[in-house]
Amino acid sequence: MPADFWGCFDTGDVWLCLALRWQSIVSNGASVFSQEAHQFAFIISLVPLLVAVIGILLIRETCCRNIFREIMEK
Repeated sequence: MPADFWGCFDTGDVWLCLALRWQSIVSNGASVFSQEAHQFAFIISLVPLLVAVIGILLIRETCCRNIFREIMEK
């Protein structure tokens, strides 16, 4: 997998969800998160994806026409 694919999972919402479920376990200076925390974080990260898909489905295709005039006439 390309590195930029995995970069999409390195977002603030994932880290926030992990931090909220952190059990204060540190190993060799690194925070250790439970499997449940990771699962919760990645499920929550699907919310922006669903919002984007809904937005895409609601956008009107203009076929490169200037629809400004149509909108202003209404």
